[in-house]
Amino acid sequence: MKRVFTAYGYAQEADYELAGFKRTWFSNIVLIDMPDHIQQSEQIIADIEKEIKSQKLNVKDIEVTTFNFEHRRQDNRWAYISSDIYDAMAGKSTYQLTGLSYKVRKGHS
Repeated sequence: MKRVFTAYGYAQEADYELAGFKRTWFSNIVLIDMPDHIQQSEQIIADIEKEIKSQKLNVKDIEVTTFNFEHRRQDNRWAYISSDIYDAMAGKSTYQLTGLSYKVRKGHS
């Protein structure tokens, strides 16, 4: 799938795209989490369907959900930042830190 995203000029987004597989009693479904700003999403899905057929995979459907790309990137950055903050403060007995969390909501952390 990353190859398809890259072919449409979304190489950076391909690193944040998530794909999964859901089995049901009667069929298999591919789950794709796609950035919401991609204009050619329908063409990308069509190419993915062609790829599935060419590999003769037993997949009946593709389900697509979207996400805000900039928020996902921000969330990824904050994961490292919060880890660094926790590591720096956890060793200090003054703070008695037991955990640290963050939330990205509407573009704010």
